[in-house]
Amino acid sequence: ATPCSDGMAGEFPCSQIDLQAFLPLDMFPDAASGNDSWGWTDPATGTEYVLMRLNNGTAFVDISQPESPVIVGMLPTHTVSSSWRDMKVYANYAFFVADLSSDHGLQVFDLTQLRNVDAAAMPVTFAETAYYSEFGDAHNIVINEQSGFAYAVGSDTCRGGLHMINIQDPLHPQFAGCYADDGYTHDARCVIYHGPDLAYNDHEICFNSNEDTVTVVDVSDKAAPKMLSRVATAENHYVHQGWLTEDQRYFLQDDELDELLDKHNTRTYMWDMADLDAPSLVGMYTSALTSTDHNLYVLGSHVFEANYTSGLRVLDLAGLPTGDLQEVAYFDTEPDNDSSRTRSAWNVYPFFKSGSVAVSTITEGLFILKPHLPPEFTLNSDDNLVAICRAEDSESTWQTGLTLTYLNGYSGPQPTVAITEAPTGISSSLIEQPSSAALLASSLSTQETLYALSAQIPMTASGAFPVQVTATTDAMQQAVQVIFFAADEAPAAVTPQSGTAILPEAKGVFAWQAEQQGLIYEFELAADSEFSHILDMIRTSDTQLTITMQLAAQTEYFWRVRAVNPCGAGPYSAVQSIRTDGSKIFLPIMKQ
Repeated sequence: ATPCSDGMAGEFPCSQIDLQAFLPLDMFPDAASGNDSWGWTDPATGTEYVLMRLNNGTAFVDISQPESPVIVGMLPTHTVSSSWRDMKVYANYAFFVADLSSDHGLQVFDLTQLRNVDAAAMPVTFAETAYYSEFGDAHNIVINEQSGFAYAVGSDTCRGGLHMINIQDPLHPQFAGCYADDGYTHDARCVIYHGPDLAYNDHEICFNSNEDTVTVVDVSDKAAPKMLSRVATAENHYVHQGWLTEDQRYFLQDDELDELLDKHNTRTYMWDMADLDAPSLVGMYTSALTSTDHNLYVLGSHVFEANYTSGLRVLDLAGLPTGDLQEVAYFDTEPDNDSSRTRSAWNVYPFFKSGSVAVSTITEGLFILKPHLPPEFTLNSDDNLVAICRAEDSESTWQTGLTLTYLNGYSGPQPTVAITEAPTGISSSLIEQPSSAALLASSLSTQETLYALSAQIPMTASGAFPVQVTATTDAMQQAVQVIFFAADEAPAAVTPQSGTAILPEAKGVFAWQAEQQGLIYEFELAADSEFSHILDMIRTSDTQLTITMQLAAQTEYFWRVRAVNPCGAGPYSAVQSIRTDGSKIFLPIMKQ
């Protein structure tokens, strides 16, 4: 290993990042160039592997001894050489695609084959375990490990958009659908959404980098995916890739051509995704270097960026809400060159629990690095909304999991984890899982402690019951809120009530009351009391709204409202009738 000392690790400029090992490109059999990378940790042995993509296939590198990595073997390309390859991992299987390589399709490889390779025979040549042929070439493969769905993007199908594949049985991938409405997708991040926009809780959402926009798509229904929004800035030339923060509030995005075309320094774009229907730009971070950014990933409170000629750059996200990022570490893979050319660092994989970070490059080879970042911990919930609904018993106990994650070698003090806020009328408890005891004595850089959060809700209860859990030390604090939901009662319509005549000056404000604030309300305006002819339906989180549509003069209309939460839709309010007087009027649209 070569420590970073006085700004250098051997010949490589650095700050707070040591060089553990370097495998030059000529060590990989018959490879002419490198490209993407990913990682896999064997759940049976704890051995960490880097999957290094090359023009002629994939190399599997054992980094259990990070100062002495070993190339275990190679999986050849399914067809011809390609400089653009990508892969992801699901359930101990790797899934490989290649661009500009017709008929390559999707290669599937059983990673457990890496366990028992004879050291004397390394590097061995492997064969693919399974194959999927519903597309030929693809630029990228995206996998949602929570749902078991893969998304080939930039393929020769689906207009280059999301080619959806069920990989829950990895040996038998099944086509699941297309999303082609916004054309070509270069990369994406697909998750089961538990972010701040509660209307889409538990939906499967893809955040697509679509060349000219960031496009947000709900793919919960594979037969009918739905675009929620598409946004861009005037500075965007090629929206290339991006990643969500761990709370799914922000999306960090890179652009592969803005540095080259606009002649500005490396730039990272920050989007606020609190409203998936209307994302907003928080700001842009511009570095002190002229290199082009390529791929980035978020771990804890840091973003790891592979920025081509300037190598790995690590930014602190503490100032993200105000658009203020700070570089805190770097490792330059191509010294003396920070130009905007697309060469050197292609990808970074920062998710190994040992703290090792892999950087794959185009011309140099594979770097195994060890950042020295401030120790920290994060607290996350398995679900931020828990549907209680109705139970047969008078009371039932409902539970979700919490994960306290220690990062960057955090070794203490042990945080105090406790329920700090809970509503009256319920009983809640937090229990540490016994399997997680004594983790802080481990040598792993990343560790986890698991908790079970339970709540007991009376059967007669309705609405939302937010419970906050906080992990605290003298120096740090992390909090997470879990909302337990019982089925909502019917709201009470307030205004306008039956018999009201709508006049122009009334401005068409509709309002209602609820015993407890609902998650989402569905308002309906109809031409008949049976609501067989609905004229307008609006979803809002507020208890009043103003519609916009032209209403006919001297006409009767009917309205009602209901609350919707993870238990489903509650009962409607009493139907109210209104009548327009005089000539045609406009009710201005404005969601309060």
